Amino acid sequence: MIEWIDTLGPPLCGTPDIARTWQGTEGSSIGTDPSDYDRACAVVDHVTRIACGPGEVLLLGDEPMRSAFLLVDETLLVARWWSCESVERAETALRQIPWQLPIVEESVAFLVRTPRLVMFDSAHVGIEPSDLRETTVTTGAYAVTSERYEAPGVFKFIIHRFLSR
Repeated sequence: MIEWIDTLGPPLCGTPDIARTWQGTEGSSIGTDPSDYDRACAVVDHVTRIACGPGEVLLLGDEPMRSAFLLVDETLLVARWWSCESVERAETALRQIPWQLPIVEESVAFLVRTPRLVMFDSAHVGIEPSDLRETTVTTGAYAVTSERYEAPGVFKFIIHRFLSR
């Protein structure tokens, strides 16, 4: 079963040490105005890096869609639920993701320095175990893609693949 996270703001992915410094609606992890949450909401890209404390997190922008980590053919993905008729249909579709999908925008470089990534809500301060999803990942440099996976009238997802560089 896929473990989804529902967020009030755009979801973020990062290593736990950096994610803990995120200040959400309460302030700025980089010491400037606006708040971290306001900076996240100002982004219109599907995926980008955003400063967070002493490092960066990966912002999954556009809208606060339901999101989940997946591992497909040993490749880490983030699936973002745009629309789907049911959880069961979503899980069936996501077990059959094709390798080639239409690209929505250019990939973003992202460096993973620890073997854990967490996904959390940009509206919240830091990370709470009850309010995040986590996964293990090989450390290193990645190109994170934004792709569209859809069957018109049935489902639509944005898929972000973490491709080793």
